[in-house]
Amino acid sequence: MIKCFGECLAEMRAEHRKALCAGARQCIYIVLFFAAVLLLRLVAMKFGFRTFDEHMAVENMQIVMLALSALSFGVSSALFRDYRELGLLLCGLCCLAVFRELDKFFDALLPLVSWKIGFIFVALPLIIAFRRLPQFTRQVLAFCRMPAFAMMACAFMVIIPMAQLIGHKAFLVLVLQVEHYGIVKQLIEESVEYLGYCMLFCSSIELMFNFRR
Repeated sequence: MIKCFGECLAEMRAEHRKALCAGARQCIYIVLFFAAVLLLRLVAMKFGFRTFDEHMAVENMQIVMLALSALSFGVSSALFRDYRELGLLLCGLCCLAVFRELDKFFDALLPLVSWKIGFIFVALPLIIAFRRLPQFTRQVLAFCRMPAFAMMACAFMVIIPMAQLIGHKAFLVLVLQVEHYGIVKQLIEESVEYLGYCMLFCSSIELMFNFRR
């Protein structure tokens, strides 16, 4: 009985350690998020009204965040073979987002296809996933129970509804009642997108810990 109690106590302590580590990681992500906001402010101090222009600082920061997320998901797919298909798909989605952010560049480089050529990075992982559909289904179901999934869902809420709809022209016209709102639109849309990509990167890091467990 004493031995059984000792084993239960050791197991509880292990669970407590896991919970504390998970909480500590979330605190670190919050600190990183604050750092990302402060970096945005420093960039604005340097570049002023050109901060959100095409191919300028904030767009480059967005691309860096997406590239780091793609790299993180790719590393996860390589390290954790049981989640290879899911990791490749998430990596491909980040690559597609990079192409989307560079739409003006690809409009000039590939007029007919433009940034949509990036869909190949999603199509290939999907083909691999459908060829191993039972394993991919198990991966998705397991992923939906992970903290990284909740973080990623929050990131997409920021990137799409908040950035795109709050920064939408029709909404700004109703609120501001002015004709010249371009800089305000860029400020809202681009900065919120950037912060959403930061959240996505944090979720990609958290996913490594979740896969490990």
